[in-house]
Parts: sequence; structure tokens; C-alpha cells
Amino acid sequence: MKCLEFYPATRTSAKSAAGQEFLRQLVTLIGAKSDAAEVSQVLAYIANSRESALAFSLVRSLGDGLVKSGTSLAKIDSEGN
Repeated sequence: MKCLEFYPATRTSAKSAAGQEFLRQLVTLIGAKSDAAEVSQVLAYIANSRESALAFSLVRSLGDGLVKSGTSLAKIDSEGN
């Protein structure tokens, strides 16, 4: 299962403050899990985001989660996405 597929209204919900907070927390958890495939899906979601402020905060949340797992974006994203 893709990590963001279970939340089908992601794009719509990302417009609300509560939806954005949910996404930040979700992305932090995904980072902490440190699964390369899920991180790749999150990066693809962020790359397709039309909201730069949200994209920035999601990258930050992902990085925070990865640090909690003892890794980093540079280490887990060998393709340089």
C-alpha cells in the first residue's frame, strides 16, 4: 500500500490548517520509519505539490523523521530526488 493512498483527499485537505498538520505528522512518521520506498513516494508527492510553503514544511518534517531514525535525506535518497 502506498503511504499516501489511504488518505484520498490529501490535496483537498492540504488546504486546511488541520489537514496540513496531519500531513506534517504523517510525513514525520514515514521519515522515522525510514523505508526507502515510502520516502520516495513522499518525495514524489512533495515534488508535485503546488503549494511551496507546504512542500517546504513537508520536506522539513520528513528530514526530522529521518533524523529520529538515525539517517538523512542524503543517505536514504540515493537517486538525489
